[in-house]
Amino acid sequence: MNEKINQTLIEILNTSKNVSLDIYNFLQEQSPLLVEEIIKWGIWENGIKFAISFLFVVLSWSFIVFTVVGFYKNKGELYWDKKREDIKVLGGIFLIASILLFLLSVLATFITCIPSLFSMVRAIVAPRIFILEYVKDLVA
Repeated sequence: MNEKINQTLIEILNTSKNVSLDIYNFLQEQSPLLVEEIIKWGIWENGIKFAISFLFVVLSWSFIVFTVVGFYKNKGELYWDKKREDIKVLGGIFLIASILLFLLSVLATFITCIPSLFSMVRAIVAPRIFILEYVKDLVA
Protein backbone atom coordinates (compact mmCIF):
# COMPACT_ATOMS: atom_id res chain seq x y z
CA MET A 1 0.00 0.00 0.00
CA ASN A 2 2.80 2.41 0.92
CA GLU A 3 4.67 1.49 -2.25
CA LYS A 4 1.66 2.35 -4.37
CA ILE A 5 1.25 5.71 -2.61
CA ASN A 6 4.97 6.44 -3.02
CA GLN A 7 4.87 5.49 -6.69
CA THR A 8 1.80 7.70 -7.27
CA LEU A 9 3.50 10.61 -5.49
CA ILE A 10 6.63 10.15 -7.59
CA GLU A 11 4.53 10.15 -10.78
CA ILE A 12 2.74 13.33 -9.66
CA LEU A 13 6.06 15.02 -8.85
CA ASN A 14 7.59 13.98 -12.16
CA THR A 15 4.53 15.21 -14.04
CA SER A 16 4.55 18.55 -12.23
CA LYS A 17 8.29 18.86 -12.86
CA ASN A 18 7.78 18.23 -16.59
CA VAL A 19 4.91 20.72 -16.74
CA SER A 20 6.92 23.38 -14.92
CA LEU A 21 9.86 22.82 -17.29
CA ASP A 22 7.51 23.15 -20.27
CA ILE A 23 6.10 26.38 -18.85
CA TYR A 24 9.62 27.68 -18.20
CA ASN A 25 10.69 26.87 -21.75
CA PHE A 26 7.57 28.49 -23.17
CA LEU A 27 8.14 31.66 -21.15
CA GLN A 28 11.78 31.74 -22.12
CA GLU A 29 10.85 31.55 -25.81
CA GLN A 30 7.93 33.98 -25.73
CA SER A 31 9.09 36.71 -23.35
CA PRO A 32 11.29 38.56 -25.88
CA LEU A 33 8.40 38.61 -28.34
CA LEU A 34 6.05 39.90 -25.64
CA VAL A 35 8.44 42.69 -24.69
CA GLU A 36 8.86 43.64 -28.35
CA GLU A 37 5.09 43.77 -28.85
CA ILE A 38 4.58 45.89 -25.72
CA ILE A 39 7.19 48.38 -26.95
CA LYS A 40 5.69 48.52 -30.45
CA TRP A 41 2.22 49.02 -28.97
CA GLY A 42 3.52 51.85 -26.78
CA ILE A 43 5.11 53.58 -29.75
CA TRP A 44 2.00 53.30 -31.92
CA GLU A 45 -0.49 54.19 -29.19
CA ASN A 46 1.37 57.30 -28.10
CA GLY A 47 2.16 58.28 -31.69
CA ILE A 48 -1.53 58.16 -32.61
CA LYS A 49 -2.47 60.25 -29.54
CA PHE A 50 0.20 62.79 -30.50
CA ALA A 51 -0.96 62.96 -34.12
CA ILE A 52 -4.62 63.44 -33.19
CA SER A 53 -3.81 66.20 -30.70
CA PHE A 54 -1.51 67.94 -33.16
CA LEU A 55 -4.13 67.72 -35.91
CA PHE A 56 -6.71 69.23 -33.57
CA VAL A 57 -4.43 72.23 -32.91
CA VAL A 58 -3.74 72.70 -36.63
CA LEU A 59 -7.44 72.54 -37.49
CA SER A 60 -8.39 75.02 -34.78
CA TRP A 61 -5.62 77.36 -35.91
CA SER A 62 -6.87 77.19 -39.51
CA PHE A 63 -10.36 77.95 -38.18
CA ILE A 64 -9.00 81.14 -36.58
CA VAL A 65 -7.28 82.13 -39.83
CA PHE A 66 -10.51 81.51 -41.75
CA THR A 67 -12.44 83.61 -39.24
CA VAL A 68 -9.98 86.53 -39.23
CA VAL A 69 -9.79 86.63 -43.03
CA GLY A 70 -13.58 86.50 -43.32
CA PHE A 71 -13.99 89.08 -40.59
CA TYR A 72 -11.56 91.43 -42.33
CA LYS A 73 -13.04 91.00 -45.81
CA ASN A 74 -16.64 91.56 -44.72
CA LYS A 75 -15.95 94.50 -42.42
CA GLY A 76 -16.92 92.88 -39.13
CA GLU A 77 -19.56 90.46 -40.34
CA LEU A 78 -19.25 86.92 -41.62
CA TYR A 79 -21.67 85.53 -44.18
CA TRP A 80 -22.00 81.85 -44.81
CA ASP A 81 -23.90 82.63 -47.96
CA LYS A 82 -23.73 86.03 -49.65
CA LYS A 83 -27.22 85.57 -51.16
CA ARG A 84 -28.93 84.97 -47.83
CA GLU A 85 -28.50 87.62 -45.21
CA ASP A 86 -30.78 85.83 -42.74
CA ILE A 87 -27.93 83.48 -41.77
CA LYS A 88 -25.52 86.32 -41.05
CA VAL A 89 -23.19 85.65 -38.13
CA LEU A 90 -21.54 88.45 -36.20
CA GLY A 91 -17.83 88.25 -36.86
CA GLY A 92 -16.75 89.26 -33.38
CA ILE A 93 -18.65 86.44 -31.69
CA PHE A 94 -17.38 83.99 -34.27
CA LEU A 95 -13.82 85.21 -33.77
CA ILE A 96 -14.05 84.89 -29.99
CA ALA A 97 -15.48 81.38 -30.32
CA SER A 98 -12.67 80.34 -32.65
CA ILE A 99 -10.02 81.78 -30.30
CA LEU A 100 -11.59 79.89 -27.38
CA LEU A 101 -11.56 76.72 -29.48
CA PHE A 102 -7.89 77.26 -30.23
CA LEU A 103 -7.04 77.84 -26.56
CA LEU A 104 -8.99 74.73 -25.60
CA SER A 105 -7.13 72.70 -28.22
CA VAL A 106 -3.77 73.99 -26.98
CA LEU A 107 -4.73 73.05 -23.40
CA ALA A 108 -5.85 69.60 -24.55
CA THR A 109 -2.58 69.23 -26.42
CA PHE A 110 -0.53 69.99 -23.35
CA ILE A 111 -2.60 67.51 -21.35
CA THR A 112 -2.48 64.64 -23.86
CA CYS A 113 0.00 65.35 -26.62
CA ILE A 114 3.14 66.23 -24.69
CA PRO A 115 3.02 63.21 -22.32
CA SER A 116 2.26 60.97 -25.30
CA LEU A 117 5.24 62.37 -27.16
CA PHE A 118 7.52 61.77 -24.17
CA SER A 119 6.16 58.25 -23.74
CA MET A 120 6.69 57.50 -27.43
CA VAL A 121 10.27 58.77 -27.29
CA ARG A 122 10.88 56.79 -24.08
CA ALA A 123 9.67 53.61 -25.81
CA ILE A 124 12.09 54.22 -28.68
CA VAL A 125 15.12 55.46 -26.75
CA ALA A 126 14.84 53.58 -23.44
CA PRO A 127 12.66 50.49 -23.93
CA ARG A 128 13.58 48.95 -20.56
CA ILE A 129 12.35 52.00 -18.69
CA PHE A 130 9.18 51.94 -20.78
CA ILE A 131 8.60 48.27 -19.90
CA LEU A 132 9.20 48.95 -16.18
CA GLU A 133 6.70 51.80 -16.20
CA TYR A 134 4.22 49.69 -18.16
CA VAL A 135 4.48 46.89 -15.59
CA LYS A 136 4.22 49.44 -12.76
CA ASP A 137 0.98 50.75 -14.26
CA LEU A 138 -0.38 47.21 -14.56
CA VAL A 139 0.35 46.46 -10.90
CA ALA A 140 -0.88 49.77 -9.51
